[in-house]
Amino acid sequence: VFNIEPEVVSVVPTSGTVGTIVTVAGTGYVANDALTVAFGTNAGIQTAAASQYGSFSISFMVDTQVYGTTTITVSGVSVVASNVFSILPEVVSVVPTSGTVGTIVTVAGTGYAANDTLTIVFGTNAGIQTAVASQYGSFSTIFTVDVQAYGTTTITSSGVSVATNVFFIQPEVVSVVPTSGTVGTIVTVAGTGY
Repeated sequence: VFNIEPEVVSVVPTSGTVGTIVTVAGTGYVANDALTVAFGTNAGIQTAAASQYGSFSISFMVDTQVYGTTTITVSGVSVVASNVFSILPEVVSVVPTSGTVGTIVTVAGTGYAANDTLTIVFGTNAGIQTAVASQYGSFSTIFTVDVQAYGTTTITSSGVSVATNVFFIQPEVVSVVPTSGTVGTIVTVAGTGY
């Protein structure tokens, strides 16, 4: 007698950020078995039916969970097998994506460690803001664009893991003093973001 055991034979891709589409395939299940796919903290991220030969292939989207190796378990009526997927951090949004010095920017991310203390680096400012990730590894915080040069500026969010995004600093004439005068008046113009 030879007993065929179930196996989750492939996970494609093997790592990615929240929102990644993952395809899982397996063999060795009962013919036409009703299967439930558990992913980390989500006990039923997807369901499938095994083929008449006990194989399956199913896709699901990575939901908001913490950074690191996450177990994928596929359960049938009487059999269970597992494999792993690695969740990576991502700075998912920067709003707005461009502006002048003084612009208030909201940054959000996912895929960080639970309750991780994060340092937000903005261009030349090594600590423009700090944030604490939720129990699910997500965060949202705001900062004000400080005086830096014109152009694309990197935003880095780092804790146990690191991810980046960008913001575009635009130039602005911030003051003209005085704002009116006669011929011969000396005018001082100041600007940022150049």
